Amino acid sequence: MNEELTLRKMKQRLNKGGFICVLDLYQNETFFDYLLSFIASILNPIMMLIHRGRLSITEEEREAWKDHFQYDMYKTMKEIRWIVKKELGNAKVRQHLFWRYSI
Repeated sequence: MNEELTLRKMKQRLNKGGFICVLDLYQNETFFDYLLSFIASILNPIMMLIHRGRLSITEEEREAWKDHFQYDMYKTMKEIRWIVKKELGNAKVRQHLFWRYSI
């Protein structure tokens, strides 16, 4: 996905007083990113057990995601913040656990 173009188009179509909410994944780059990833790696199976009643995804889920993961390319938080500043100005970018960020 071309994040710059997508955010630009979203902003152009935004109604006055409206807002844009984006939740996506990021690529680890900094020590902090890797620290969060380590913590998420420990918590992820626990969360799956709580929410799904098992520690991992099913074989059917794994198969469904196989092609998707093959083509996924994620930006680093630095790249994301640069794009957001360029396209949306002072929008808030927040880094979250489980490899996610929000705008």
